[in-house]
Amino acid sequence: MRTNNRNCFLNKIFKKFPALMAAVLAVLFALPQMAAICGSAVYAETAAPSPSAEGAVVYAGSTGQVIYEDHSERKLQPGRTSSLMVAMVVLDNMHDEKEMKNEVKITKWMAEAGNTFPVGTRVTVSDLLYALLMTGSPEAARALSYYTAEGEEAFVEQMNAKAQQLGLVDTKYRNVTGAYATRQYTTALDTAKIFVEAYRYDEIVTRAKTEEHVTKTEPAVTIKTTDQALTGKLAVKGAYAGVANTLSEPSSLTYFAGAAKQDDFDVVVILLGADNNTYASDATKMFTYGFEHANKKTLSKKGAKMGHVRVRGGAKTMVPVYTEGKAYVYIPPDGSEELVRTEKVMESGIEAPLKKGQKVGEYRIYVADEKTGVVNLVVNEDVGTGWILSKIYISNLATVILAVIALLFLALLIRIHQVKVRRRKRREALRRELIRKKALEELEMEEYRKTRNWTYKL
Repeated sequence: MRTNNRNCFLNKIFKKFPALMAAVLAVLFALPQMAAICGSAVYAETAAPSPSAEGAVVYAGSTGQVIYEDHSERKLQPGRTSSLMVAMVVLDNMHDEKEMKNEVKITKWMAEAGNTFPVGTRVTVSDLLYALLMTGSPEAARALSYYTAEGEEAFVEQMNAKAQQLGLVDTKYRNVTGAYATRQYTTALDTAKIFVEAYRYDEIVTRAKTEEHVTKTEPAVTIKTTDQALTGKLAVKGAYAGVANTLSEPSSLTYFAGAAKQDDFDVVVILLGADNNTYASDATKMFTYGFEHANKKTLSKKGAKMGHVRVRGGAKTMVPVYTEGKAYVYIPPDGSEELVRTEKVMESGIEAPLKKGQKVGEYRIYVADEKTGVVNLVVNEDVGTGWILSKIYISNLATVILAVIALLFLALLIRIHQVKVRRRKRREALRRELIRKKALEELEMEEYRKTRNWTYKL
């Protein structure tokens, strides 16, 4: 009896709400398929890449986390990635930006390494850096080594010293071009750290992201980038760098370094000794894996105010600074949030004018006293040149306020002087009045004595 009643009830529901019941049945039938799809999706997300490279790593540039590695500490040739170290050493040795205009004459030794600049061409340091970072030009590398250290051997020593400074114990250079050489090596992990450090130099970022540059040489040379990201060979969302070259020794293999940014989070992929035909697809899979599996905690949002910076010669001499992007930190599974430390470091000697978005400092993140991340600190407004007092860090507004205070003080001094003068005049008038009254009194007394015929004076 109950069953019949239930069937009658369901029949009534079907007749009254046919569309609703059809939707319910469709969902019930779809549940198994949805579960299967979700299960396969989970499997796809957790599947690790299997690159063909002799050494590979997926590295979180924003936090220092090693997301994936395959023989990441195997010593291999650096290839063109050595150009990043060359650029850093050159920039570290510069006194100021004026050196960018200095020229180097291309010698036979420099020119025989490539075909960008003919022998005898005078090339500025700036143009040489463009050629180096846009194409990995070997003759530019040699020219820069001569400019900085008057020779390749001395310059290579500085490259190795820079590697030690960065704590890279498994990296050693024998030349500046990245050409194959015995006893020259690096690792995928060291290369990732070099990449991250190099892209903290504004001069490197600007040139590495340039697609085409015309030199100031005679005749002019047009340099076009070979960056995998800029030429479209690196089909990854947010890709902003991807350098690759092939070494023929000991066998024909590709050496690749690339980076991509999503939601202000950087992932770096390194492939050393990779298959020439599959490295691009391998890199794409590794980037996807990196963004999916990175463990991170947000420390600061983009545009967070981080204090002020002093600006010499500016219309404003104390300017607020903000984070250029989000700040992340990776805390190892056995670590604690108490190990995390941050500091704000402002650049010294900042002078106006400043452009909105210009870097003026860094927000540094440390885990157990090891620097794991850096976010640029930027100004959020244009700062024009100030008046003469701005040279001693007195802004235009402060100058106006000081001028008003000075005028008020001057007006007060004038008023005080006027009051003093008026009082002095009043005292002088009173004194004269007293003298006049006394004289009148003596005159009246003299007249009185005369009327009395007094011959003596009181």
